[in-house]
Amino acid sequence: MADKDTVTKDYMSDNATFADLFNFYIYGGHEVIVPERLKPLDTTEIALPYSDEHLMAIQKLRDVMKLYAAMSDDKATYLLLGVENQSELHYAMPIKNGLYDMIEYTK
Repeated sequence: MADKDTVTKDYMSDNATFADLFNFYIYGGHEVIVPERLKPLDTTEIALPYSDEHLMAIQKLRDVMKLYAAMSDDKATYLLLGVENQSELHYAMPIKNGLYDMIEYTK
């Protein structure tokens, strides 16, 4: 599994490949997301949930995360786009990705 994960992360880290994925699935193949406007982001998400007794650090890693800076009526619009690679169907992925998003929102 680690070999597949490493190869897929490297493949999806390419801006053109990453943009193609989102353009195909979200925009029906039209180039809306321009690869040159994608910037890599740190994929590490850290949260410090606590109880009355102690702090407990949680660290999660997304596969690939990028910032897209788009222009809309001369104003900047920023999108955070993330990819979590899977070679098999996993029904808990929405929960896993939701956890990543919730940790990100705490920032």
